[in-house]
Amino acid sequence: MEFPDRAIVVGFDGSAASENALVWAADEADRVGAPVHVVHVMHDPVYDGVIDKFIRDSLVESAQQALAQAETVRADRSGPYSAEWVPGSPAGMLVAASQRARLVVVGTRGHGGFTAALMGSVSQHLIRHAHGPVAVVRDVPETARRVVVGVDSAIPEPALSAAFEAAAARSLPLTVVHALQQRLPTAAPGSQDFPVAGIDADELEARQRAAIQDIANECAGRFPGVGVDVRFVREHPAHALVDASAESALTVVGTRGRGGFTGLLLGSTSSAVAAHAHGPVLVAR
Repeated sequence: MEFPDRAIVVGFDGSAASENALVWAADEADRVGAPVHVVHVMHDPVYDGVIDKFIRDSLVESAQQALAQAETVRADRSGPYSAEWVPGSPAGMLVAASQRARLVVVGTRGHGGFTAALMGSVSQHLIRHAHGPVAVVRDVPETARRVVVGVDSAIPEPALSAAFEAAAARSLPLTVVHALQQRLPTAAPGSQDFPVAGIDADELEARQRAAIQDIANECAGRFPGVGVDVRFVREHPAHALVDASAESALTVVGTRGRGGFTGLLLGSTSSAVAAHAHGPVLVAR
């Protein structure tokens, strides 16, 4: 199956969630000047090795209706648009599409080929195995006034660049969230030293804060129109990002992490943010 290059690909099953995903994708396409490609994935039922023609014909009809519905949803858009239905595994097809897509977009709930996304297997598989960025869409909070990104080190990463680009495209400020390392047990009551002699916890934390602030300032230099603030928290990064997402038009996480964001993308933090954020989440690569 040949998917178009650099399109924003939307998994669409006709549910209200997939309609929201398509509208969000169309808005994003307008912002970045990309085409939209809608994919409806249809399972082929096979019984005793033979495709049941009646059931297959019904599914084909349903797929065609879904694409007609998608066309209606984006009827007022003038940008490049294409759509197709394909047989196969929804998760596998969207991962395949991600090899050439600019972005793959799914909703948070679905039926049919996209059952129970976000919490179902399709979106979770896509988040873990996609070859490019993935957006998991839910309604933007009414209180949204910024873009939020989680960072875990002073090394430039795709999530930070993607967040700056998203903030610039939306004319919104950016909040950078960094989870400080938890203090280890001190060597003696009242001491600020780690058990390792000569390492002062306050000095180490100060360096950590300065390094994160420096990388945020460096990226901000490439996006002079984006106001930036860095928020340091001493809590689980997933909790911090979910809380921050209540006022975010888009929450951005990366695909790898260490320290405060250990295991992104494959760990619990990214899954928790994608599952519980108050608004859309972008998993950046």
